Amino acid sequence: MESRLHIVVPLDLVHRVDEAVLLRRKKTGRAVSRNATINELLADALAAEEHRLNAAKASHSKTGV
Repeated sequence: MESRLHIVVPLDLVHRVDEAVLLRRKKTGRAVSRNATINELLADALAAEEHRLNAAKASHSKTGV
């Protein structure tokens, strides 16, 4: 028997993915994978969070707190 995972996603996130897909399609002029777009958005979010954590760590080191 096949099992499936169901994930509840906020509607605003769905709209952001749709907008990103349309933007990428417009830029490239060809079909764009929804999954690839989601992966790209997740990678961008992860990089931003990593940058934020590194900045906080650097600030913490300078202040000695």
